[in-house]
Amino acid sequence: MRAAAPLAVCVALAVTASAASARGETAAGPVSHAASAGARSAAKAKPCTTRSRRSRACPRAAMRLTLLPGSFATLNFGATPPPGGTVDFGPSGTSTLTLSGTLTGYTIGRVGHIDVIPIVLTGGAVRAEPAELWWDNACGGARSPTLRSSALGVVTLDPARPTTVNINANTALYTGTTSVRIRMPLERRVEGGCGLPFAPTGYADSFDTFTVRGEYGSKTRVDSPVHAVALQACLVPGDPSQPCAGATTAYGALLQVHLVLLTEFHVRAARAPRRA
Repeated sequence: MRAAAPLAVCVALAVTASAASARGETAAGPVSHAASAGARSAAKAKPCTTRSRRSRACPRAAMRLTLLPGSFATLNFGATPPPGGTVDFGPSGTSTLTLSGTLTGYTIGRVGHIDVIPIVLTGGAVRAEPAELWWDNACGGARSPTLRSSALGVVTLDPARPTTVNINANTALYTGTTSVRIRMPLERRVEGGCGLPFAPTGYADSFDTFTVRGEYGSKTRVDSPVHAVALQACLVPGDPSQPCAGATTAYGALLQVHLVLLTEFHVRAARAPRRA
């Protein structure tokens, strides 16, 4: 595929800049796929082992994934109202949550000289724009929201589970396993609250692991399969920046993620030479 050659150039430039930086010759900045074109595909190289990953044969290069416009998640709690609480939340349909943010990590091995580029993601955050989750027709017969997500919700990597990505330099295939923590405060309509401001709740943490697959390019597009997830919800009014003040309830939902990504490989600037 044509995408393989630009990918090899991108990572080869990163390696070249890293070597020059180590010799004190140049200072290099980020190298993105869009800035590279027209080199041979990566040659086969001995993969890094657990023992050799910290050696010079297996250098690390910092990288960053930026979520671009067009990134979103779809969430469906099904047609059954959630149990508990004092409000009949009514049936739920499919909610679309617009996503933005960045994730950071590093590559392992001599990027530009290996067929499969392993990436470990270590940090960053993704936020979702507020979205309505449940509705009913209790307010004058019109369909109106009863529960919605908060702008203070955030998705981060699960610190207890690794998140890894592989980019095939020859086929441009992008595959990964993503483990996340979903911190989700809510906003709910109170009893008799038609036309009144929603009441915020504290947050509850949920955890999810899913796979993604797509094609690497100037805009990498990846999708997860539709999969079941148990989301913890706090229905107790409270400070959305604080944990739930009461018990949380797990609601089953179907989740799918579509991401449009800018992938950048970064090389640290060279240190100034020491004075004699």
